[in-house]
Amino acid sequence: MPLPSSGQIDLNAMHVEAGGTTGTEATINDSDIRGLISKADGAQMAFNEWYGASALVTITAQISGTSTSTTVTLPTFSAGDIAIATIQAVAEDSSNTASFTVNTPSGWTQAAASQRSVVGPYTKGTLFVHTGLKVCYKVLTAGDTTFTNSTTGTPTAGLGFRTTVQIYRPSTSSPTVTLNDVSTASSNTINASAASSSVIMFAATAGSSSTHTWGSGPTYNTELSQTLRVARYVRGSSHFQSTATPSDVSWSSTTSSDNRYVSGYLEVT
Repeated sequence: MPLPSSGQIDLNAMHVEAGGTTGTEATINDSDIRGLISKADGAQMAFNEWYGASALVTITAQISGTSTSTTVTLPTFSAGDIAIATIQAVAEDSSNTASFTVNTPSGWTQAAASQRSVVGPYTKGTLFVHTGLKVCYKVLTAGDTTFTNSTTGTPTAGLGFRTTVQIYRPSTSSPTVTLNDVSTASSNTINASAASSSVIMFAATAGSSSTHTWGSGPTYNTELSQTLRVARYVRGSSHFQSTATPSDVSWSSTTSSDNRYVSGYLEVT
């Protein structure tokens, strides 16, 4: 709970808001107490600077973008922003058992993946179309202007990528991001109520259709298509709750035997 915005404020209240135990020893120069108002060690401080201070890391939505390139250029961001990327790879092969994996871009962290769906064969060359799906995230640094998509194994013929990126800005420049409640089912009630801080929920669908809906939100909902022998679609969407008491949100997708799905949430502290 944020500290009072006016009136009396004491060191013990600051200590508790920063995560300390009430009545235990603390000083105004403790790093966690200074951190509530982003003060440096030994800086001059006054108690009224803590009016309204909160340990909660809040989130605001910034921008989203799409890419059909192997090398993805990120939308405008600031260092410390959180990016979520949904990556679809599509290629074709004469085998329906080829090993095909979408890689996690260098420096990023995998949130969820569903590898892989296959459709076909198609008469011209008896080819099968393979689709892979992956969602990744990263706390961005100033140099993170691009990332490169890649796959491991086969197929490689006609290989192409479709990527959606969504950017969120936390109220701290050095957030901690924790992955939770990952599912590869076609529907999921994302258990965000288990978190005690702000959350970013994500969902993605790839395959013969990509329609999916949220019980609430989402903030972003972007879709791309790609065609080899058959149309392949991908949609990546996300929804955030900037509160210490987030609630569960349902998500569901059009079900198809060759679709792939992922969902989950990131807790931000």
